[in-house]
Amino acid sequence: VYGYQLNHYALAWDATGTVFVGPANIREQLQLDRGGNTYSGSFSLTQFAADGSTVLTHLVGVVAGSRLTPDTN
Repeated sequence: VYGYQLNHYALAWDATGTVFVGPANIREQLQLDRGGNTYSGSFSLTQFAADGSTVLTHLVGVVAGSRLTPDTN
């Protein structure tokens, strides 16, 4: 099993797409199976206000995925 970490920053907007909410930090801790066809792990998302330091919300959860190919049904 091979593991890796991801650290992403995104810019969040309200539902209308016109009001900037603030930056969001998404972190993932993932494990890739030996065949490279599936992965699973955990994530956290911290949504900041537009000032970049006030935390609006913090979420944690799990993620999983499978490789899709042209032959996948």
